[in-house]
Formats: sequence, structure tokens, C-alpha cells
Amino acid sequence: MTACSDPFQTRASYRRFHRLQLLPRLNTIVLVHEGRAIDAGRLDELLARQPMFREMWRGYTSEASGDPSNRAA
Repeated sequence: MTACSDPFQTRASYRRFHRLQLLPRLNTIVLVHEGRAIDAGRLDELLARQPMFREMWRGYTSEASGDPSNRAA
């Protein structure tokens, strides 16, 4: 990836992400719950430490992969 195609490479940035596929590209993710920062780290670190975040990520990845077992009826 070149610097031109990655706006996060050379500066700090605050973003609210609804496109979860971008999370693996970030150096630090701040997990906010009910208006409070409850944890921060890389995706793998948050998945290891935060059950709520892990469940959200599993739901996203199963939907993204087309796994119907995790979709609401």
C-alpha cells in the first residue's frame, strides 16, 4: 500500500467506523460504550480482551462471509 492510498499512515485521526472491514488496517481502535472509552488497542488485542467487541466482530464477519447461522430471523 502506498502513502497516497492510505490516509491513516502518517497522522492521527479520529473516525467513527461503521465500515468494520477497515478496522484491521488501524493501529489503534478506541472502544466506546455508552459514551465512555472502555479500551483501546489493535483489533487482535480488543478481540482477546473484550467479549462484547468479540461478539460484534463475529456477527460482522459471519454476515460478510454469507454465513446465515448468525442472522436475525
